[in-house]
Amino acid sequence: MTRALVPSALDAAIYATIAGATTTGLVSLLGGTWPTSTATGRPLFIKFMGARYGASYAVKGMKAGGAKPAGLFVSTSAGFTWGSACYATPLLYPVSTAIYGRCGVVAEADPTGWRLFDATDPTAQQHYLDWVRSQPYGRLLMLTTHSQLANQFLRNAFRTQYEIDCVVFPPDESNQFYTRRTRDKWLAVSEWSSPGELAGGYCSRFLNPRLAVILAEEFEVEKRGLARRALIGPTSLPLSHTSLATDIATAYNSSDIATVTA
Repeated sequence: MTRALVPSALDAAIYATIAGATTTGLVSLLGGTWPTSTATGRPLFIKFMGARYGASYAVKGMKAGGAKPAGLFVSTSAGFTWGSACYATPLLYPVSTAIYGRCGVVAEADPTGWRLFDATDPTAQQHYLDWVRSQPYGRLLMLTTHSQLANQFLRNAFRTQYEIDCVVFPPDESNQFYTRRTRDKWLAVSEWSSPGELAGGYCSRFLNPRLAVILAEEFEVEKRGLARRALIGPTSLPLSHTSLATDIATAYNSSDIATVTA
């Protein structure tokens, strides 16, 4: 993709923002430790998906004995928040993305040394917006019907230019019970085929993925995609996210499956 020259002051500010978040590290950036693998000590992450995909990660059942996916899937189609990436959340936020499917696949990863862009920080957000204004595709974003495609190009280009391994961003779709919009953090994790080249397929950063939770709930889009409504709704409120994280981690570490009821 063709890009304009970035003003030197902005370029330096973006690098400084990334350096600051990277030095802090993902675990500290999100406020401390979260559930880990008892076998390796690595932090646990979770990705919710539909049953047709979740079944591939099952340790027991119909898919038992088959080849398990090597990692968590990288989403490459236009429309995802930060471009082509593997979208997951730390197990700190156990059901934050349950709005996307009944199957919660848990995997472990070591985020030490990941180059981070903290898109929950207003200063970092402004740096990105300023960067977009210097890009030719920025006009497509603002002045044409091709905003979704332009976003894909721009966010992939930004992450590639600054070699960003992981973008931390706030939820942009939510459910009032499962997704804590002002507290939860979502991740867009880069898979590189070579330096400066984003890849698809499975994200090799996430190891030992397996189905660890099944959610007894379904959702439908409302408010033009800004939210997803629970069709059953929790029968007991408030949901204890801390307990859910512990239960799901226990299920993962014992190669079992936890059930989250409505």
